[in-house]
Amino acid sequence: MKRFLIAVTMLAAAGTAFAADTPRRILMVGNSLSYTNNLPQLLAAVARASGESEVDVQLVATGGGTIAERWRDGYVQRLLRDEHWDVLVLQERGGRIACIADQRAAPGDSCRELRNAHDRFVRLARERGVRPLLLGTWTPEERWQHRLSEGLRELAVETRARAVDPGPALAALAAKRPPGAVYADEQFHPTLDASVLVACALYREIYGREPRRAGLDARISVLPASTYLYAMRTVENQNLPLPEPQPVALSAEKLGELIDAIAPR
Repeated sequence: MKRFLIAVTMLAAAGTAFAADTPRRILMVGNSLSYTNNLPQLLAAVARASGESEVDVQLVATGGGTIAERWRDGYVQRLLRDEHWDVLVLQERGGRIACIADQRAAPGDSCRELRNAHDRFVRLARERGVRPLLLGTWTPEERWQHRLSEGLRELAVETRARAVDPGPALAALAAKRPPGAVYADEQFHPTLDASVLVACALYREIYGREPRRAGLDARISVLPASTYLYAMRTVENQNLPLPEPQPVALSAEKLGELIDAIAPR
């Protein structure tokens, strides 16, 4: 009997340790690619649909914002130091990260500033026990996407952070669908389906497994690309009210198609 109680206690302790290691709070830093369709709430919805009962995803972003600008603001640093976070996700503006893969642009001041800002955020995240991830951007143009992906990989190696690169998957999906089904405009802001694909790619990297293919049914404040956000507040704490939550539903088949489009880890 005594051995049985000890075994039960050890199993309970192991379960508690596993639960404690499960990411609960995720801080994202980005731009209009990050807030269009409210990627944080979509990621939280995918996580909950996959069995994560407690997840809080916050975003600090502004249209056209860069990671260097967010470092200079100092607001994200305060959030990292003052609150508990499990994961930090950094998404650079549009095509800027491609400079790292360009021998002519890489030594320039702008590219050096980009690298330094990412390195500083990643170092601070590690000091705080937060796991850093670099989220790539996208374009339907194959050669440009190759440079974006190469720049992201090099930056991940430099900073020793994990990269999440949904760009090739979005391009592959766009090739199968009618125009406008993946990229909503000429700035390549994502459609809702595209944002869900990005959320699924993030979920897989953060939790180490695929999302459940049981469909998605949530209420989300879907943000248009034209939304104005103040960079010194999280999206949920803006002075202006966000759009009323609306139903967002994807069938199991459609969600499965988006998951299948993501390249293997």
